[in-house]
Amino acid sequence: MAWLASALQLLGIINYDREERVRSFVAETLRLASAEGIKLPVVSGGGTGTQKQIAEMGCTEARMGCYCWEGEQRLCAHITPHVTSFPAVLTRAVAPDTFPNLGLAELSPQRCPLRLWSTVISTAVPGQAVVDVGSKGFAPCPPGPLPREWGGVCVEHPAAFMRQMSVEHGIVDIDGVDEEIRVGDVLSWIPTNAELTVALHDQAFAVRDGAVVEVWPVAGRGHFA
Repeated sequence: MAWLASALQLLGIINYDREERVRSFVAETLRLASAEGIKLPVVSGGGTGTQKQIAEMGCTEARMGCYCWEGEQRLCAHITPHVTSFPAVLTRAVAPDTFPNLGLAELSPQRCPLRLWSTVISTAVPGQAVVDVGSKGFAPCPPGPLPREWGGVCVEHPAAFMRQMSVEHGIVDIDGVDEEIRVGDVLSWIPTNAELTVALHDQAFAVRDGAVVEVWPVAGRGHFA
């Protein structure tokens, strides 16, 4: 490791997982580096909701992504409690007390400030509505039919869900919605992945009491990092 350190400026190590096996790996890496005289002042790890665990691991830096948006990844435990499939684990669609340190029990739609607005442009097929936003504006979007919890939460009609997306349109399943949905209705969504969705847009509009108060340029638009 000494010859490598002479050619590079090593500032630290990075990890994501918070499991015990990673904790021991980080500790051993730091021990080996120290034995070679290599200083690693930065230990970066974790994500939103794992602050306590990564602090216990000795991390000096927490990489929070969706903390300011929250988003459906952490909210859906309250919206889609019926979900028990493997994708539910990916989107945190589990009982709030399953991961007590993630703060799921404190979340509500009101804690998620980000909304992606869409307009209904067709209700020609019974049980579905077509909206004017697809994978160009909504992330993530795997090709083909969407697992229910991957399409985000519809604020106005929580029983509705994004069944499928094309590039520019979304097909919303409204079979479970009691109210009539008409062409021209606005459906707002709490995206599954808030930060990726924001990065697809040039601007974000700050709204207070129904009025736009500021327009924020999205500096990360078009950038990979």
